[in-house]
Amino acid sequence: MRYAVIVARLKLLAFNYIFMRNVLSLVVAALFVGRLVAADTQSDWQQSPEFPNERFVTETTDPYLNLFRRIIPPIGGGGFGLDLSPMIGIIVLFVLRGLVVALIAG
Repeated sequence: MRYAVIVARLKLLAFNYIFMRNVLSLVVAALFVGRLVAADTQSDWQQSPEFPNERFVTETTDPYLNLFRRIIPPIGGGGFGLDLSPMIGIIVLFVLRGLVVALIAG
């Protein structure tokens, strides 16, 4: 009986480990895709119904990145400001991922 409980807990830990690792990896991937899409500032894709996937990615990632945009303004001036929030956001997610996975793994 005790062996079954230990095995069940290990399976739950393994599931949580894989789930959290994959969820945080998907968020990082969405940040990369969102920044690649947003890099094309000349197009008017945000108002166009032809690109629902791109709109979904930016609407999903922008609230997270706005946390960092409030603290760190873009570097530079005019229309050529460098937005550091995606880089900072990705670094924070990697650190968070490492902490969560380490806590789950024990």
